Amino acid sequence: MAPLKNEIIVNPANLNCRLTRRAAYKASSSGTVGNALRVHPAHRRLHACLTDTHALEAKLITFRRTIRAMTNRAPPDDPQLARVLARFECGQLSGQMTLMYWLKMGRSVWQIESELARLQESSREGERQHFAELGKLLKRHREGCLRIAAMVGSGVDSDLPARTDAEGIAFCRRLFDWSCQQSGEASVALYSLGSPALLSAATDEIVLWLGEQAVLRPGSDALEIGCGIGRFEEALAPVLGTVTGVDISTEMVQRAQARCRNLPNVSIQLSEGKNLSGFEDASFDLVLAIDSFPYLFQSGWSLLARHFEEARRVLRPGGSLVVLELSYGRSLEADRADFAKLALASSLEIVVNGDQPFHAWDGNAFVAQRGRT
Repeated sequence: MAPLKNEIIVNPANLNCRLTRRAAYKASSSGTVGNALRVHPAHRRLHACLTDTHALEAKLITFRRTIRAMTNRAPPDDPQLARVLARFECGQLSGQMTLMYWLKMGRSVWQIESELARLQESSREGERQHFAELGKLLKRHREGCLRIAAMVGSGVDSDLPARTDAEGIAFCRRLFDWSCQQSGEASVALYSLGSPALLSAATDEIVLWLGEQAVLRPGSDALEIGCGIGRFEEALAPVLGTVTGVDISTEMVQRAQARCRNLPNVSIQLSEGKNLSGFEDASFDLVLAIDSFPYLFQSGWSLLARHFEEARRVLRPGGSLVVLELSYGRSLEADRADFAKLALASSLEIVVNGDQPFHAWDGNAFVAQRGRT
């Protein structure tokens, strides 16, 4: 890759480093260049910490791809898009998640197609394939992307925190009733791009991970808070004894009931969203909250904390609470700290605190367990 206009490439101590020439440029303009070049701190730390040749080479490849993606592959006036594309190029973000974030920035499908075309033109031959594949994905799911762009542009959704629990619950009910009418798949996962196939693949990946956490015991009973259109009830029915889903959206509940109508061990119920008062103490082995707790978080800390307490109450000894995404738009460190605080307040033992185990979706995973006594 050609260096940027204010950078040069050198090879000190056999380490391909990118040195900044900004100081040198300023010094040269005054006629005194001197010893203006300096090694970027990230490279100095990399060189100091890595001694194994193969590990060093792998780290360098990843680092160079990240820097190249962040500097050359996105409009310089849009740092948010630059970060998304950098994550995509480095394999940290799936194509469907990349398109979802692009659409959530307010871009139209036509604008994304134009930007992709420019990116392909400015890419190296070996790297052009990344954006070509993204373009193919957009073309295959263009109708779904058009629908998502319209949903994002409607202004129905909002990131503003609710003033009261009741206001937050009412907002979520309106949002999900409306979203489900636009697209059932997109209403539960925008990154599905409205595609049943993409949503099914993402669901299967999560179910596989749940199995790896040893929380899917044959014959056990599970409750999902915010079941949406019933995709996990359908997927878990063959594995578990019973699966119960609750949701505050009438539209979602109707979709879920239709989806699971031939599954006798599945129950879908409309919830008021305030608590889990409809269920007895120690009645479930597993409580799931998959991409639903961010809306409780937005509705208010007290509502979120109450659901942690209620999850602990309805869990049997040794049962698990699995939360996939605690909030939106915050750092992982903040979510980890709050999950630990909520789990401790509810007498739950932390098992997983903020892993990022999925490919199709970039959701964060949290698991807490009720003690066996």
